[in-house]
Amino acid sequence: MNNHSKRLLFIVSMVFIIIMGISAISAANVTDSGSHDNGHVATYTDSSASYCVNDAATGSDNNIAEPSNTDNIAVSSQNNNKLGTVNKSSSTTSNKNLKQYGNTYYISTDGSSYNSGRSSYDAWSYGYGLNTLKNSRYNNSVVYIQSGTYYVNSTVTFNKKVTLTIRGDGYVTLYGNEGNSCFNIVNGNVSIYNINFVNFYGTNGGAIHNTANNTIIGYNTFSNNNAYIGGAVYINGNNNELIENTFNYNSASYGGAVYVKGQSNRVLYNNISENSADYSGGAINNLGSYTRIISNELYNNNAGTLGGAVSNWNTNGVSIKYNTISYNQANYGGAVYYRGKYVNIYDNDFSSNEAQHSGGSVFVIGQNNQLKENQFSNNNANNGAGINNLGTNTVISGNKFTYNTASSVGGAISNWNAVDATITSNTITNNSASYGAVYVKGKNIKLTQNNIDGNTATSSGGAIFNIGTKTQIINNTISYNTASSYGGAINNWNAAYVLVKDNIIMYNNATTGGAIYLKSSNSNITHNTIFDNYAENSGGAVYNIGNNNIINLNNLQYNEAYNSGSVLYNEWPSKNLLIKNNTINNNIADEGTIIVNEYQAKIIGNNINYNEVNNGIIIANYAASTKTVISQNNFKGNYLYDNTGEGDFNCIVFCSGENTNITSNTFTDNYIANYGMITVRYTTNARISYNTIKNNEMEGNGLIYNYRSYKTRITNNKITDNGIGSGNSGAIVIESGSTRTTTSGNTIKNNYYYSDY
Repeated sequence: MNNHSKRLLFIVSMVFIIIMGISAISAANVTDSGSHDNGHVATYTDSSASYCVNDAATGSDNNIAEPSNTDNIAVSSQNNNKLGTVNKSSSTTSNKNLKQYGNTYYISTDGSSYNSGRSSYDAWSYGYGLNTLKNSRYNNSVVYIQSGTYYVNSTVTFNKKVTLTIRGDGYVTLYGNEGNSCFNIVNGNVSIYNINFVNFYGTNGGAIHNTANNTIIGYNTFSNNNAYIGGAVYINGNNNELIENTFNYNSASYGGAVYVKGQSNRVLYNNISENSADYSGGAINNLGSYTRIISNELYNNNAGTLGGAVSNWNTNGVSIKYNTISYNQANYGGAVYYRGKYVNIYDNDFSSNEAQHSGGSVFVIGQNNQLKENQFSNNNANNGAGINNLGTNTVISGNKFTYNTASSVGGAISNWNAVDATITSNTITNNSASYGAVYVKGKNIKLTQNNIDGNTATSSGGAIFNIGTKTQIINNTISYNTASSYGGAINNWNAAYVLVKDNIIMYNNATTGGAIYLKSSNSNITHNTIFDNYAENSGGAVYNIGNNNIINLNNLQYNEAYNSGSVLYNEWPSKNLLIKNNTINNNIADEGTIIVNEYQAKIIGNNINYNEVNNGIIIANYAASTKTVISQNNFKGNYLYDNTGEGDFNCIVFCSGENTNITSNTFTDNYIANYGMITVRYTTNARISYNTIKNNEMEGNGLIYNYRSYKTRITNNKITDNGIGSGNSGAIVIESGSTRTTTSGNTIKNNYYYSDY
C-alpha cells in the first residue's frame, strides 16, 4: 500500500473514533435516572389523590426509610383545592436538567419523597423533606417550603448537630391540630424564616420547642397557638434570636406568646399582640439572664397575675429597650414585671397599660435596676400607675410621665418599701392619684433634678407624698400641683430625717400646706425657692406638725393663705421648730398671719419684708406656745391693714404663750393699722430686749404693747423716729392688769404723732 493510501486509511479511522466518542458522551447525558437518596428512581407516577410520609419513619443519617402509605402530614396548595395532589408528568422529565445550587432543597404541597428535592418543580413532601434534612449528611442546607397550607399532625425533632435554614417561599402556613407542636429543636443551628404557624399545641412551646443554642426564628407569624409554657415559642438555651415575627392570639399559663430561659437570648423587632397568660407574661415570660428585648411592639396582651406584656422572674442583666408597649394588663406590672437585678429598661414607650394592683406599666423588685429615658402616658393602677418600685438601688432617670392615674398612691411612681432608690431628671406632669404623683415609702430615696408639674392628689401630696426615712428631695422644680387636703407640692407624712433642698416650689395649692405639709421629724427644709403657693386654709408655703424640723435659708415669696399662716403654720403639739435665715417677702394673708406658732419654735435671723396682712399679724405666737425665741430678724416694709375696724391683734409680732424671748430684732418702715410692732397678751415671763424699732408708722397704741401679762421684761430696746396716730398712746404701753412688768435701758426718742406734720 502506498503512502497516500495509508494516509487516507488513517484519516478515516480517526473520524470513526471521534464519532464513537461523541455517541458515548451523548448516551451518558441522557441516562440520568434522577435517583433519590434511598435508591428509588424518580420516574414513579402517583395516580392517587393524596400521599403520606410518616415523619417518624426515619433511620440513621445514611439510611432513609421507605415512604409509608399512612403519612401523618396532609398538605394542600393555595392554587389547588385537592389535598395532596401530585403531578409527576413534569417532575420526572424536564426538571431533571434544571441547574442545582449547592445544598438547596425544596418542599411543596404536591412534593414527594421520590423527588430529588433539588428544585421547586421536583420538591419533597413536607414531612419527608424535613426529616431528611435534619440528618448530618445535609449539614449547611437551605430548604424552601413553597406556598401553601400544610396540615401538620406530628412534631419534627431536630436532634442532630447540623446547620439548617428553613425558609417559607411565598405565603406558607403550617397548620396544627391542637394536638402537637410543630418543631422540637434539640441540637444544631436551625434558622426558621417566613412561615405562618397556626393552631399548634405543646406542653412547652405551642409551635416551637427549642432547647438548642444559636437558633434564629425570624419573619414568621404565630397565631392561635397554645401551651402550658410558651404559647407559641419556648426557648431554653443560649444565644437564640427571635426577630421580626408576629405573635397574636397565642395563650399559655406562662408566656402567652414566648417563654425564654437561658443566657444572651434576643427578642428583636417583633409585633406581639392579643396574647394571654393565665399567670405570668401575657406576651413574654423571661427567666433568662442577659436577655435582650428590643424594638418590639407589644400591645393588648394580658396576664392573670404578673406582667401583662413581659414578666421577668429572678433574672439578671436583662435589657428592655426601644419597645412600644401599650394596652397591656395584669394584676402587677400591667406592661412589665421585673424581679431580678441589673435590668436596663431604656427608651420604651409605655401607654395605656393597666395593673389591677401595682405598677400600671412597670413593677420592679430586686437590686441595681435602671429605668431610663422611657415615656409613660395614660397608664392606670391602684399603686404606681407608671412605675411601682420595691427594689434596692433602683435608678429611675430621664423618663417622662404624663396623664397616668393611680386610684391610691403614686400617679407616676410608687416607691413601696424601696431602699436607696434614685429618681432623677424625670419630667412628671399631669398625673393623678389619691396620694402623690411620686409616692415614697422606704429608706434613702433621693429625688433630684426632676420637673414635677401640674399633678393632682385627690387627698394629699400633689407632687410628692413621702412616708419614708432619710428621703432627699433636692434641686427639683415642683410647680402647679394640687392636693385636696395636705401638701400641694410635698407631703411629708410621719417621715423622718427628710431633706428638702435647693428646689423651686411654686404655684402649688392645697387646703392645708400649699407648698409643703411637714408631718415629720428631724427634717430640714433648706435653700429652696418657695414662690406663689396657696392654701385655702392654713400654711400657704409650709404647714408643720412635726418635731425637731428646720426651715432654713429659703426664699419664701408671694405665698398666700386664705385663713392663717400664709408662709408658715406651726401646729400644736409640734416641738423644736427652727425657722432660720429665710427671706420671707411679699406674702399675703387675707384673714390671718404670715407665721403662726402654736408650740415650741425658734424664729431666728430671717428677713421678713414687704408682706401684706389684712386684719392680722406677721408672727403670731399663740397661747399654747412655750419657750419661743424670736431673734435677730429683720422686719421691713410690711403692711398690716385693719379692714374690720376692730383693730384686734394687728401687729408685727404677737405673743400669748409662756417664756417667749423676743430679742435683737430690727423693725423698720412698717405700717400697722392698729396696735404695735410687738404685742404680748396674757403671757408669762416674756422677754423683749435689744430690739430696734425705727421709722415705722402705727395708727394704734404702743409700739411695744403689753396687755395683762405677767412678769414681762422690756429692756434695752431702741425705739426711735416712729410715727404714731394722733390721739393714741406712745412707744411702750403697759395695760392695766399687767403685773410685775420690768422696763429698763430702753432708748425712746424722736417719735411723733401724725398731727405733728
